[in-house]
Amino acid sequence: MHKSDKKIFSLLCAAYTAYFANFSNCATPVYALGESEFTAGVQYYKGKSFRSAAKEFENSISHGNIKAPVFLYAAYAYQAYGDRDEALRKYHQIVRLFKDSQAATLAKQALARLDQNNSWVDRKPQLLEDLIAKQKAQNETQAASSSTKTTSSKSKTAAKTDNTLDDTNEDESPQKASKLSASTPSVARVFYKSDHDEIMVDVRINGRTIPMVFDTGAPGICLDKEMAQGLGISIPQRKADGQSGGSSNTTVIDFWNIDATVQVGPISKENTRVKIYEKIHTRPLLGQGFFKDFDYTIDHSAKCIEFRKKGMSNSGGKGYSVPFTFKKEGRRIIVEVEVNGKKGPVMLDTGNTASGISFHSKEQMKKFGINDLPYDAKLATTTGVSGSGSCYRFNLPRIKLGPIEKTDLKADLANEVDDDEDLPLLGQDMLSGWQFTIDMERKVIHFLRR
Repeated sequence: MHKSDKKIFSLLCAAYTAYFANFSNCATPVYALGESEFTAGVQYYKGKSFRSAAKEFENSISHGNIKAPVFLYAAYAYQAYGDRDEALRKYHQIVRLFKDSQAATLAKQALARLDQNNSWVDRKPQLLEDLIAKQKAQNETQAASSSTKTTSSKSKTAAKTDNTLDDTNEDESPQKASKLSASTPSVARVFYKSDHDEIMVDVRINGRTIPMVFDTGAPGICLDKEMAQGLGISIPQRKADGQSGGSSNTTVIDFWNIDATVQVGPISKENTRVKIYEKIHTRPLLGQGFFKDFDYTIDHSAKCIEFRKKGMSNSGGKGYSVPFTFKKEGRRIIVEVEVNGKKGPVMLDTGNTASGISFHSKEQMKKFGINDLPYDAKLATTTGVSGSGSCYRFNLPRIKLGPIEKTDLKADLANEVDDDEDLPLLGQDMLSGWQFTIDMERKVIHFLRR
């Protein structure tokens, strides 16, 4: 096999993993869409039984599994055992069926090697027409299903994405307003543990402790039913208060709102909004809603977060200061970064430990001068609140935030979400090696090198 083909095969394995993880969340039974044949084909491929693999992939497609990884595997299976005609047919089908996708890019690269004179003629054109018709029918069915879900959720206080795990609709009437306990000090230090770069703090909810991710990218406090039951919290026996989705895929999940006493270190708040989801696929999140009354410094060397009530920050004049804007809807901290010389806004997200910057669409990348995915971008699996999805992972030559300048920073592009409305997420990789203070009063971030 050609060297670059081996590289693409590794991408296919990643694509299969991401595809299977996401596919398992679909309402349609897996085996009805040819998944068992696809799984068998992958096993044959790994065992280098390419002819048997190709047969299984074709069976999977004939049963309705019209997904790019299936076609790519089939093409490489045909190519591996020397059936050039069928390999070319599959590559051409990929280009037509999955336009503007990474799969189409890979197929075009293979076509350029296998058919340099572009002389191949498809002697079975009806096969492609049948696949296009079948794909169109599936898309229409999915669109109708999505439309039904959207209509049924309009009456709810539903959120758009994982980035709207929002408590901005919190009831702030005098009887129910969230408020700091009288015993909360003006300055408090909370030590944390670092696990896979996540900032984990112990949080007490109604007197019981649970480790949570300190997440500047999450608006509120996020648990699921299983976590809540472990804390002795009764799940409301009523219709869900809303739905929310994730940055990894388009799945939506129900949530219920409760009010609780929440404590982190010596900081205690009563009547604090907590969102309980049917099921989340991340650790529980402690978001902006809890620490909105404080300026805070994250010191990675001491593994400590220092909270100061707004207006008491003592970091002015120290180190480097970078201004930010605060978007009340969703409680977003928005800063400007420079990527390869082009500037634009991003959202500060300490909960994003998978990469230095995450883009939600190709249009977002283009705004930063990245017009195409790098040739060496790799498919990878990503996990968000609503479950697993896939992304393309690559490195950025240069990115700058105030005094922080990084080269070869890990970046990713969502593969299953195409959302140009929300901003890219600036993650932990970008902030490593720096202590920073979020000064909510002055709307600046103070950076000190550590």
